Amino acid sequence: MGDDTTITWLVLGLFADTTLALDPDQGTVYALGDGEEELVYHPIHRDVESLVYALTKFEALRRQLENDDEETEERVDALRGEITEFNPLPFADEDSQWHLAFEEVIDGIW
Repeated sequence: MGDDTTITWLVLGLFADTTLALDPDQGTVYALGDGEEELVYHPIHRDVESLVYALTKFEALRRQLENDDEETEERVDALRGEITEFNPLPFADEDSQWHLAFEEVIDGIW
């Protein structure tokens, strides 16, 4: 017999090159990426609250840096610490899109 299990997640949007999807049964937000032969997914936020918290803080940082780009790396590191304290999942995986986004902020891309 085949596996009748179907994943029914809700797509929330795109973050960098990753699709974010919500598992409505567990409340976990996943980062979906293309693997060589199958879909690869990793938890990136414990819940939507964590996602909104991180996005809100990230946007506030981005706006601050538009007006004053001094101490960018220190501000990014401080924000990484705040987000990790609230929920460690966004930075738990070294290949997380959050790591990429923060490095791009330091490099002046955002």
